[in-house]
Amino acid sequence: MPESALSAPITKSEPMPNPETVEVGPFKVAAISQQALIETMVNWPVQTGPGLMFHLHVGALNERSNTDFVAAMNRSAMTYADGMATVLVAKAAGAEAIERAGLTDIGHEVVQGVADNLGRPARVAYLGGPEGLAQRAGDKLAALHDCESVYVTDGFHDDAGWSVVLAEVGAVNPDIVFVGLGMPREALWAEQFFGELPPALIMAAGGFFGHVVGDEKRAPQWAQKVGMEWIWRVGQSPTRLASRYAKGVVSTAILALSAYRNRP
Repeated sequence: MPESALSAPITKSEPMPNPETVEVGPFKVAAISQQALIETMVNWPVQTGPGLMFHLHVGALNERSNTDFVAAMNRSAMTYADGMATVLVAKAAGAEAIERAGLTDIGHEVVQGVADNLGRPARVAYLGGPEGLAQRAGDKLAALHDCESVYVTDGFHDDAGWSVVLAEVGAVNPDIVFVGLGMPREALWAEQFFGELPPALIMAAGGFFGHVVGDEKRAPQWAQKVGMEWIWRVGQSPTRLASRYAKGVVSTAILALSAYRNRP
């Protein structure tokens, strides 16, 4: 990985450049393997500022006409492929090394990797979800990995409330902050409150909390390997997800065809 990708400070006006990016529609996505992604996150120089780690899944592809959202995503420290739709479009654009890396796959390794790097338990804050979910996720991760929960809150705050929350989060010096608000809200939230975020890994968490505590179940390994996990997810939450994936099929087809036609 180029040294410059890890040394430039994150600012609102001059975003940190992504290593080895590929264009997935209007989004710039890290075109690296899952293991390289984990290593990059674990070694991210948070002393330069908050390291915004955003995932791009099919729901986010459906929001590609939202210019504020696209701009926020592309100002992240790194955006990575969370889902086969993103991988398919990236490969159509010519990316070779890119792999699917949902937070449900890599989150545990990132937490443990940060702790291993620091030589002490990772200090983790959990923001978002309904009342009690973040606390349960924090307790579960603390039982599985070398980490401690240093701050927990739900996702229901107004702007003034979030400023209070972030002041409290900064005071406890977290190493990792999981933000479980769902995309596109996670990216827009991070854009709005960027100046109040602590120098830590800021991980857009999506449904990670629910998977950690077992409220949402992963698909069988065979379904994950062939890119059919989305069918399993729709089966669990048809009301919430059916429309997203129906639109996602169209979004993926349009973007993949455009990427293939315009690839170098």
